[in-house]
Amino acid sequence: MELYLLKNLLDKSIEEKRIYCFHEYGDSSFFCGYVLSYNKDTVQIQHYTKYGEQDGSVNLPYSNIRLISIKGEYIDRIQYLIEHNKELSTSGDASKYFKLNSASEGILPILHECLNDRSLILHFESNGEFYTGFVEDIISSTHFVFTEIENSGNIYETAVHKIEDISAIRINDKVARKNLLLYNWKKSKGQ
Repeated sequence: MELYLLKNLLDKSIEEKRIYCFHEYGDSSFFCGYVLSYNKDTVQIQHYTKYGEQDGSVNLPYSNIRLISIKGEYIDRIQYLIEHNKELSTSGDASKYFKLNSASEGILPILHECLNDRSLILHFESNGEFYTGFVEDIISSTHFVFTEIENSGNIYETAVHKIEDISAIRINDKVARKNLLLYNWKKSKGQ
């Protein structure tokens, strides 16, 4: 990409702190952030993680930039997470845990504690797959109904899971808090 083609976009990002995603050639990697400065060969951006956290500056030669995303759902989400980063880092009780009793009930008591509580979002592993969302119902001592929330904050699906397939369970971890924050944001917008 040539500087004369990008100058207006880069200036708007500097002046208005507009978030752009800079996609590189060769792989699917990209960097999201606003432009800090640029010269005739390179653009420097304030990079943000998928959690909206500052992650240093990145210097990209124009010759490595395949495309620049200037609008879209991902940019809207990153912008929201940047603006609400403090809320993300403190939302919910990140250290929430439930004491396991001496009976061999496994994680069933944890699922009961989380049942229909929208402040407790679970992130669990089942058969090598990871799920984030809410416990909707416990239909037996072996199965429960779970609504999965995507990384974008959208509801993916509600499904019945086998309790015995769960190998790890976390409550209000960082991934889950991000999904919950985006879920609540979309819900407040009527989406």
